[in-house]
Amino acid sequence: MAAQTDSWFQKGLDATDPGEKIEFFTKSIESVSPNPRAYANRGHAKNVLQDYEGALADCTIAIELDPQIAKAYADRGFAKNALQDYEGAISDLSKAIQLDPKDASAYSYHAYANIELKNYTGAISDYDMAIALDSQMVDAYFNRGWIKSTIQDYSGAILDYSKAIELDPKDASAYAYHAYANSELKNYTGAISDYDMAIELDSQMFDAYFNRGWMKYAIQDYPGAILDYSKAIELDSTFANAYSNRGNAKRALQDYSGAIADGTKAIELDPQNALSFLFLGNAKLLANDYQGAIHDYTKAIEIDPTYAEAYFMRGNTKFHLEDYPGAVSDYSSAIEINPAFESAYINRGVVKMHQKEHQSAIPDFKK
Repeated sequence: MAAQTDSWFQKGLDATDPGEKIEFFTKSIESVSPNPRAYANRGHAKNVLQDYEGALADCTIAIELDPQIAKAYADRGFAKNALQDYEGAISDLSKAIQLDPKDASAYSYHAYANIELKNYTGAISDYDMAIALDSQMVDAYFNRGWIKSTIQDYSGAILDYSKAIELDPKDASAYAYHAYANSELKNYTGAISDYDMAIELDSQMFDAYFNRGWMKYAIQDYPGAILDYSKAIELDSTFANAYSNRGNAKRALQDYSGAIADGTKAIELDPQNALSFLFLGNAKLLANDYQGAIHDYTKAIEIDPTYAEAYFMRGNTKFHLEDYPGAVSDYSSAIEINPAFESAYINRGVVKMHQKEHQSAIPDFKK
């Protein structure tokens, strides 16, 4: 009977299909006295099939039978991650690492739990260890890059994403994240090149078109931005920000009617988007629809009472209408929200000069 049990267990190890593995390990378990490694390996196969509750149960039995099986702790930690028990995952994965300090995957799973617990320093340390043990672990470089980007270490993120791309040059998402880090470093040309590669690898990557549109807008390639936003809209016609941003690019090209049409569509899709109201107000202001602009800026402020730019632009519109007290009030609100808003001080000073309040204007100009 023991020989048959070993045979089932070996068949489970040799099988490549996780379903077959579960079948063979189950027969091993049922054949004779409990085999902790059969439970541990069946738990691993259940993780592969996303049966995390089943994996947790099997690994727990394995640990009860033999508390020295590192794999059982690692797989139970993996299952707990999937079940959002991150503290429990940390405990199990720490034990797995203690029993087998050469298991790069255990460090990687431990890092994931640390990420979910917002312990980014700990997660980076975990990925450092995983990479030291397995320098070809693409996910470790990618995820470490994500953490570095999250903590605004964009240069470090670029190094990690670059390594991930070197190891897997067909991963469109790695280029997209590399692009984001470049954009945060104001390397817009580099970001555009990254998005070009991402789109070449995945022509349906909506975010790549949308974000490349942002980059093209930033370098004042407004026609290019419009093309990218249009492609994003083609891929997802319900995404309000794509309409809003395309409208903003049209405004920059003085196509005010087109900008207003796109802005109106954006608000129809997402009536709680303050940025869309700001962009629509900007287009109406340039089209000399001052009352329409004030309406849109007011809506932006209602949605986000801390939106300094909306107060500022409404102040500019009121200035055009010679509503000087209203303009001063709006500029003052913008300054209260953002005391470093230099243009708001200058414009408030200009309005005060129009009101013949020269002495009170001087401090604003000195700001």
